[in-house]
Amino acid sequence: MNSSHEKYKKITIALHSLLEEEGLSKESIERISNEDLPFLLNWNLQEANKEAIESVNAIIAFSFGYGPQRKDVEFGNQHPYHPKLHKPGETNISIAKKVRDFNLPVKAIFAQWEVAEALKDSHGIIIPDTNVARPDKQYLGTSGVIQKFLENGLSSDDYTHVAIVAHRHHTYRCWKITEKTFRVQQVQKSLVIPENPTNYDSESLQPWTRSLNDWIDYEVGNRFHNRYEGNL
Repeated sequence: MNSSHEKYKKITIALHSLLEEEGLSKESIERISNEDLPFLLNWNLQEANKEAIESVNAIIAFSFGYGPQRKDVEFGNQHPYHPKLHKPGETNISIAKKVRDFNLPVKAIFAQWEVAEALKDSHGIIIPDTNVARPDKQYLGTSGVIQKFLENGLSSDDYTHVAIVAHRHHTYRCWKITEKTFRVQQVQKSLVIPENPTNYDSESLQPWTRSLNDWIDYEVGNRFHNRYEGNL
């Protein structure tokens, strides 16, 4: 039994005692321990082994924030989420590099626009426009990204083993939402988590992606909101 599992077990035991003192029922305590607690304590998913990665035939790349505004573009009346207004940002360049370094004969890469732009600008990799998730007039969250990919062919039987590439502290939510969405769509997928980057971009226009502390403040509430909405 590894040390992280031992620590989690000790936390669970302590939580049970505390909640019993608060007068909660056994059923409520079990739900909090088994269903709610993991959403607070899982920040690093275990990386896939070499054998699992070698059988991947599609990659889903999620972005993490975006960089500063492009100097040659004015906001004007354009929607602030429009991709042409922003640079991909340093974190997404790192995510794009991980996609490039995957170095597998995958059938397809599906990428959120920030990563797609970084793949093109920094690595000369151009993926089909139909495989790129871009926002329209609304912010495109993780669930919306997966839905766009499903609409554009990710649900095909051609893709039986999918790897998620994302910022390391974002992978848990990306993985849970992807898993849930595939299950709703009755698409059986095997998900692989490669080693993912952990850097933050202090210049990101999304303040919650500028540092680990900013991310935790944002992500804790986001996870529970997604659970309430039925996305996780």
